[in-house]
Amino acid sequence: MKKIIIGILCILCLCSCTNTKDNSNTPLNTEYLEQEITLNLGKIMEVTNTTSSNPYDYTKNEYYDNIVKLGECAVPVLESMYKNNKLSGVSAYLSALIVQDITGCNLNERYNLDWSTAEEFYNLWQDNNCQFK
Repeated sequence: MKKIIIGILCILCLCSCTNTKDNSNTPLNTEYLEQEITLNLGKIMEVTNTTSSNPYDYTKNEYYDNIVKLGECAVPVLESMYKNNKLSGVSAYLSALIVQDITGCNLNERYNLDWSTAEEFYNLWQDNNCQFK
């Protein structure tokens, strides 16, 4: 009987150790991602010729790559930042390009949908169930 109880306790202990909670969407992690995104977007504006009318000129630097390297967990944060008006102008447009680069979901190539503003992108993104969560 003693062996059975010890065996059950060992199994319960192992189960509790392997059943750890995924903390990828904790406020701290979301805050960190938002800070990293904001910091790198700021650096992009510093190093890019702001007189350029081509938004793709803003993607050719390490800071843009830093945001893309944050990976899939950055997509819902970028969506939230846009929806909560924390991104505007070039930063909002760049966020749309970053989402496409992270997910590999190019709306024009995949659905023949063209967009020219961040608002158009996020509407098409949502309407075509491209959300990446």
